[in-house]
Amino acid sequence: MKILIDAFGIVNETTGVGQYSLQLINALSKMKDKNDYYICLRKDLDVKHPIFKLSSKKNIFFIRDNVPSIGPKKQFYFYKLINNKYFKFDLFNSLNSELALFSHIKGVVTFHDLKYIKYPNLL
Repeated sequence: MKILIDAFGIVNETTGVGQYSLQLINALSKMKDKNDYYICLRKDLDVKHPIFKLSSKKNIFFIRDNVPSIGPKKQFYFYKLINNKYFKFDLFNSLNSELALFSHIKGVVTFHDLKYIKYPNLL
């Protein structure tokens, strides 16, 4: 399977969502499966970031771009990427609480925090 992973939450200071994302991708890279993982990362991410230690893995591919963390530009970016006939992804995995809208492939989303449901005034 070709799996597209939204890892734009990985930033130079690896805490919170970025740390979770790094550890998950690291674990996926060690699995003995036939999946290819296409990891979407920020273009301004430092090349010394620990995620790039995985670049030698045969099943890990990085897609680096300047995309906002949330909003319509990000949605449009994933729409174009998922519908690109060159890649033909089988699954979209969002590590940052939002699925790609208007997608024809299956998706998995990770919600890190639901406090806004109980405390909407914090929005």
